[in-house]
Amino acid sequence: MPMHAAAPIRNRHLRFRDWAALRASLLWAYEGETQQQARNSTATSMDTSVWLVRTGRVSVTTDGVTTEVLPGQWVFVASPTRHQVFHGRTEILSVHFRLTWPGGEQVIDRPRNLVLNSAEFPGLEKAGTAVVRRLARLFPVEHGFLPGIPCSLDAYLQVQNMLPMWLRAYLSAMAHLGHHPRRIGLADDRVLQGLAAIEGHPMSLPFSEKAILAQAGLARSQFDALFIREFGVTPRRYYDNLRHAEARELLRHTSLSIKEIAIALAFRHASHFTMWFRARHQLTPAEWRHSVQ
Repeated sequence: MPMHAAAPIRNRHLRFRDWAALRASLLWAYEGETQQQARNSTATSMDTSVWLVRTGRVSVTTDGVTTEVLPGQWVFVASPTRHQVFHGRTEILSVHFRLTWPGGEQVIDRPRNLVLNSAEFPGLEKAGTAVVRRLARLFPVEHGFLPGIPCSLDAYLQVQNMLPMWLRAYLSAMAHLGHHPRRIGLADDRVLQGLAAIEGHPMSLPFSEKAILAQAGLARSQFDALFIREFGVTPRRYYDNLRHAEARELLRHTSLSIKEIAIALAFRHASHFTMWFRARHQLTPAEWRHSVQ
């Protein structure tokens, strides 16, 4: 784990370039009934889920504490693990997105589920509804996991353009509940350059440690030491974590075959991908996919 102590950003001064390092992306947004397989299920994710209950009732349990959410209420879902029950024909407005610092640190900690009456903060519903409607216009046929949807550059830019509106509303609502952005520490700029190269590396190509070190301008031993100090793992382990996260996303949210996913993650053979995946998850990719659907 990183060695720095977290501190609320509101009590600190950051540079513009520090904010520019934020990782923010919309993963999906929809309004309507929840999918059958998600109505009584356990989910684990470091991404951020925010739901507005339109009709019905939702129960969300984290660390043994159950939160009941009624119509007209938002729930800011805890991470990483929760058990969710959507009672009856519950309808929600759901926005699922990623908001992290370099290295995967959450901008806002979410150890427990939080509830907010929509009437107390109408700007959040306005922003969420705008996101859902824009996605419906841009992708009238496709629904679900945005990263896997065919998309033009213009549509991508439209999605990216509306994301700040939602994030401002979300952060304002969280501040209203007493939760503010946090930052564990400001990494060495050379480490951030290497991190950007790692995160930007195409997963369909073999990992090139030489290219990462050239981007950082450091020798391997020095880069590894600095990287471990900032992020708690080696650069290669960090990249491996990214591959595992991508594998889970592709298995859960796409219909790609195991062989196609193996190729997308730079494995020469599906059997190599299966061995690599099972070593961490104790399940084959096919077994894991079945367990979450």
